[in-house]
Amino acid sequence: YATLMITYDLSFIAQLIKTERAIIGVTQKQLALDSGVSRATINALENLKAKDVSVNTLSKIMMALRLTSENQESASKNLHQPTFNFPYVW
Repeated sequence: YATLMITYDLSFIAQLIKTERAIIGVTQKQLALDSGVSRATINALENLKAKDVSVNTLSKIMMALRLTSENQESASKNLHQPTFNFPYVW
């Protein structure tokens, strides 16, 4: 079996999630319910305390926030960072 290593800037993604959540007025608790990801994981991610966050978990959060590649571009311009394509399809 081959292992695929994916590298991503977790601090940027965390900031993007936190910013978008604030803009649309969604609490961590509501995001947890909508995404199926625990509130503790979302909190750890937003506060840069999450050690390993899977692409699947990030994809669930991004989908719940409706952060598609289209509206992510405008959010990324405000943060001056590159965009990521979510959901990630294997």
